[in-house]
Amino acid sequence: MTENMKIKGAEDLISNLPDGILQHMLCLIPIKLAMSTSLLSRRWRHVWCEKPSITLGGDTLTAASINETLARYTAPKKKSFDLLITPITKEKIPYLDRWIKFATSHNVENLSLNFSRYYYY
Repeated sequence: MTENMKIKGAEDLISNLPDGILQHMLCLIPIKLAMSTSLLSRRWRHVWCEKPSITLGGDTLTAASINETLARYTAPKKKSFDLLITPITKEKIPYLDRWIKFATSHNVENLSLNFSRYYYY
């Protein structure tokens, strides 16, 4: 934030929290939203990259966006990796092996794969 945009006397208490707490908070929101926090400030730029859990999925997610997200994801300890591909398309099938290998090669503790055709609420 530039100096002229700051509110006098305002303090950014959330950004002062330890990375572990911020990463835990980011685990509770969709990855797309977590990634957008990198635009908030330099402090937030790489926080999402090291959150211990990642969930990728949805009908609007492309194979290219999944690959790009995984390329930027640098968490040293990966607790869970959830991959929800609905609907499964011809475009995504060739990449499934790569995504599963990503999870196993990074010693993910909990791997969840869902390739169902539709969402169930």
